[in-house]
Amino acid sequence: MKIPKETIPDCYKYAKAAYEGKITSDEATYKIHEKHGIKVGSAKDYPKLFKVLISGEGSLWGLSSYTYDCFLDNIHKDYGKIQLGKSLNTFMHLIKKYEGDKVGSKKKMRLVYEKYIKLV
Repeated sequence: MKIPKETIPDCYKYAKAAYEGKITSDEATYKIHEKHGIKVGSAKDYPKLFKVLISGEGSLWGLSSYTYDCFLDNIHKDYGKIQLGKSLNTFMHLIKKYEGDKVGSKKKMRLVYEKYIKLV
């Protein structure tokens, strides 16, 4: 199932709330699932992605470059330039991992990276 772009900012909002301890990760997952009809298995990816981008630990497959763009944009707005730089390091690591695993070129993801690296 392709996730509609207009749902991604809301997914970010719930993922951030989970990371900040305002709700649990499971609650964020179910709010995303219930509000947007995204399968639970896919909805789980958003809190996980937020945690990966903020902490630099772990990895995640299969999300769109638009999703990364939205999350990085909001991380910059919510947490500032220093955190954006840390998140971009993690993001580039993920890009290289995807390409190294022969998933193919990640041109769109690299364009997202280039867009934000200029800000740090």
